[in-house]
Amino acid sequence: STSERLLLFRRQGNSFVADRAFVDINYLGSLSFTADGKYLAANRMNVFKVWEWKNGSLTEVHENEMHRRSVVDTKFSADGYRLFT
Repeated sequence: STSERLLLFRRQGNSFVADRAFVDINYLGSLSFTADGKYLAANRMNVFKVWEWKNGSLTEVHENEMHRRSVVDTKFSADGYRLFT
């Protein structure tokens, strides 16, 4: 199977240029950042993943077994210590 990539773009003048790529994002659905920008969470179906944003390394993977249906959205709390699904 082919891995998907999430690309980060940054503004440079009046255009946007690719800045960083996150790979192996097979569960990409909705995205959420912590307020400090340190972590990125993505979900698809009933699985969500959390990455450390600084270097693109996979920080945490969870099987969300508490949901019987697909997760629609993810959102971090303001302090970044909770992830709501």
